Amino acid sequence: MTTFIGQGKIIRELNFILDQARTGGNFNILLSARSGYGKTFLGLKVVSQVATYKILIEEDANKILSAIRSWNTRSNLIDEVHMVKNIELLYPMMDSGQYFLMFATNQSYELPEAFKRRCIQLIFEKYTKNELAQIAQNSLQGIGVDRACLDEIVRASNYTPGNIKLLCLRLRNVFGQKGAFSYIELKDTLVNIFNIKDGLDVRCREYLEILERMEFISLDSLSYILGVSKDTVKNEVESVLISKGLIQITSKGRSLV
Repeated sequence: MTTFIGQGKIIRELNFILDQARTGGNFNILLSARSGYGKTFLGLKVVSQVATYKILIEEDANKILSAIRSWNTRSNLIDEVHMVKNIELLYPMMDSGQYFLMFATNQSYELPEAFKRRCIQLIFEKYTKNELAQIAQNSLQGIGVDRACLDEIVRASNYTPGNIKLLCLRLRNVFGQKGAFSYIELKDTLVNIFNIKDGLDVRCREYLEILERMEFISLDSLSYILGVSKDTVKNEVESVLISKGLIQITSKGRSLV
């Protein structure tokens, strides 16, 4: 798995596991990471090296069991596993020793302890700035930039690999024919085309504007005012603002720091 950048300790352990899996060893593995950290991508790389595989995203454990049995796939990736309502129905399959099951989640705290005890838990750590810059460089696919540009792309993407890849896709659309861009051109594009200012998109800035008018506000009210789901507010807006130290969540509600 040399093409996966970062998470070196997890990759080393997975290589040991893969050596056994290719000769018939079966495991339950839980990848736990923040949104955009590449857990689904890594999970797919792993299960694809074990056997013919399938990827499932289901809220009903019965549908997961039925799909695996009908496909007769030994190697399977169950993504967003925290969404599964009746997850205890998976326990007999997990205990059977007949399947290589990889699970991925960004909300491991919602999973039952009985489920987690059945898994090898692999928890992603933060990426280094050099690793993130390398992800940006690779994602630009040959467009020429200097390190200052890579660092700004990383900052504008909230130091998250998934966001970096998406931002680089947008930059390729703008500069692909030119084949390069300068730091000044990058900053101008971020602000005047992508509407990203100081590493914050329009939703993050609107969120902060709301809190500037109110001392405290609830998640329900923020969701209503912003016109997006509560999950979107938590995972795509608040995760950014909390990581930047701009907001706090208290018993009274959300507030500025």
